[in-house]
Amino acid sequence: MTTSVRARLALLVLCLPIPTAARAAGGEAFISALREVLQEDHVDVRDPVWILETSGFKVDVVVGELSRLLPHAEGPVAVEAEYMLGRLGPRAAAAVPALTERLLSSPDLDVRCEAVRALGRVGPAAKSAVGAAAAAAAEPNADMRAAAAEALGRIDPFGALSRASLKRLAADQDVGVRAAAERAPRPEAPKK
Repeated sequence: MTTSVRARLALLVLCLPIPTAARAAGGEAFISALREVLQEDHVDVRDPVWILETSGFKVDVVVGELSRLLPHAEGPVAVEAEYMLGRLGPRAAAAVPALTERLLSSPDLDVRCEAVRALGRVGPAAKSAVGAAAAAAAEPNADMRAAAAEALGRIDPFGALSRASLKRLAADQDVGVRAAAERAPRPEAPKK
């Protein structure tokens, strides 16, 4: 492990115990340190779970801290927290309620878009968020609809609500939205 990675991990250790999620400075320091650690370019440390686990961090602790921070975070801090949770994929399943709440309640489009992307990266473990993702698929913003299409395709592509939303999005006026909907898995046709 390089010296720069060790220094970043030391900073992360100092920032990990956030006494209250409402302390914005602590939350921003945590997000900043985590971002630096997870963006290490060395080929052996690109996987965020591997980075955290080999550094002695419990992924569940990081997910918990990000989840506690999320309801109080706004703007870029919230987007970064959601992005980090998305990078952890299925290991961030415990954050699904916090991500769903941000998707449903944030007035910030960027925060809502990143929340639905993160839910999609969590995958099938985020099945409880399908209704929220389907609602996002009906929003006027094309980026939101495309992100929702990708999320629905990763979370529950064969569920009735997802299929109905994906079918509608496959006929969307925006080419990016249509492409995202078309990438979703499709049920195999019965063999004749």
